[in-house]
Amino acid sequence: METLKKLTFLILFLFGSTFLVYVIVQKQKSPQTTVDINGKIINVEIANTPSKITRGLMGRKELDENSGMLFIFETENYQPFWMKNTLTPLDIIFVNKNFEIVDIKKDFKPCVQKDCESYLSKEPALYVIEVNSGWCNKNHVQLGDKVVVR
Repeated sequence: METLKKLTFLILFLFGSTFLVYVIVQKQKSPQTTVDINGKIINVEIANTPSKITRGLMGRKELDENSGMLFIFETENYQPFWMKNTLTPLDIIFVNKNFEIVDIKKDFKPCVQKDCESYLSKEPALYVIEVNSGWCNKNHVQLGDKVVVR
């Protein structure tokens, strides 16, 4: 009988530990959604906390063709962006509270040195979308285009 109790405890302990690890891993993943610009869908990770916004796409060696990151800020403002420790060139799309594109920085180059160029949006933005360099040209994205977040 004692062996059965120990076996039951071990099974419950292993199940609980596995479940706890699963929950921790899921919490660390960025939530995802899709963004529609001119009928072109981008699968985006959401960066909506200070740590996720700061980390952004740093350290990523590649980004799928129609993938990116959606940054959601607390207030609409002139948003500064840089490419510190970002390994692939990006297009950066600045979007205001009315979901209109107000600025686009195309082909922003990676920076792995100590001092990196920074870019401040030309207009206040509440959202910023990062996609692979060339995505905006390929999909004819322009200032004033509407963005739909799903």
